[in-house]
Amino acid sequence: MPKRSKIKLTQRYVDSLAAPDPSGNQRLVFDSDLAGFGVVISGISGSKSWCVQRPVNGKTRRITLGAVNVLPHEQARKQAADLLLQLANGIDPKAKPKEELTIRSALASYLESRQDRIRGCTAASYEWIINRYLSDWLDRPLRDITRAECTQRHSEIAQKVAAGRQGGNGHASANGALKALRMVYEWAAHMDETLSPRNPARFPRGQYHQIAARVTSVPPEHLREFWEALGLLSNESHRWAIRLALLTGLRRRPLVALRWEQVQWDRGIIHIPAVMAKNKKAVDLPVSSQAMDVLREAHDFFGKPAEGWCWISNSRSGHFEEPKMPLAAVAKATGIDVSTHDLRRTFLSLAHMAAVPPFGIAKLATHMPAGITQAYVQVGDAELAGYAQQVGDHIAKLLKPA
Repeated sequence: MPKRSKIKLTQRYVDSLAAPDPSGNQRLVFDSDLAGFGVVISGISGSKSWCVQRPVNGKTRRITLGAVNVLPHEQARKQAADLLLQLANGIDPKAKPKEELTIRSALASYLESRQDRIRGCTAASYEWIINRYLSDWLDRPLRDITRAECTQRHSEIAQKVAAGRQGGNGHASANGALKALRMVYEWAAHMDETLSPRNPARFPRGQYHQIAARVTSVPPEHLREFWEALGLLSNESHRWAIRLALLTGLRRRPLVALRWEQVQWDRGIIHIPAVMAKNKKAVDLPVSSQAMDVLREAHDFFGKPAEGWCWISNSRSGHFEEPKMPLAAVAKATGIDVSTHDLRRTFLSLAHMAAVPPFGIAKLATHMPAGITQAYVQVGDAELAGYAQQVGDHIAKLLKPA
């Protein structure tokens, strides 16, 4: 620790101070008039330097102004006063300047901070939609993005999607991209208080495109037609995967990424690991004998593998990824236009028709309890397996020729 003392500093006084200090240690002499202004005297050389020192943002900062024999006293005092004012206002000249937060860096920070709270597929969906529709903004500082630009981009995304080969009006894509940007900006503003609290991507409710909730399902009277059209698909994996969705109500991700080691043949159960579950809780889901028959047919076809993807594909992941194309082929053949989630809705509607009670339907859907009463109702494995079989039997009945 350097020795410290305090006295009114003048050029004459500072010139008179011995250097190196006789103690052999560094010595600090502070000015009695301007707190924090001082001179540092070396303990091993003849150097003497003007400095300022005071706490800023919880840290003590010492800043050298210049050598006493180079920087005149009055000029050093003026520089010291300016620097001390900055330090008093929380401005640290020695601190590394903060990197400007961009969409790319803020999104990465957000996903890293939430990795234990959101599923990998959810994180991937945020990355996908931002990279898809805001790729030219990724490295722009967030503070430079304006409300007018966001409004214009919202409109442009819808127009671009509507003009594409996929069809649709692009409203969901436009809303999704700007809502993802809104989320990223709010996270960034939480980390950087200098960002404006007026989020440029936070639109008034009426400015987002109004999107009606889907209520589509396969009508019971057309279930046989839909099932038979699946049998005409050229890709066996597509056929079996979509039939399994209809018989189990599995969400898209657990369906397409199903592995043989998740199938418990002796118990009639599909194990859904926590990483694939929406609520991040592993589930042993009982399924009907009809669902197990579909799995056995596929298992036999592929040579009864003990492990690996159920629906092998040449995709990047190695498994069947997106049921849209085969479902589009079925829609073209039958006029029944449904999504994977519509198949889930179909399964749950058929469960209701099969007289499965609401709490049983919720369990088959792997939903969290909707209320206190439902949370108290305990459904055993055997009972849930019975409900799954009720649905399977009802579907089998609808598939029989009239």
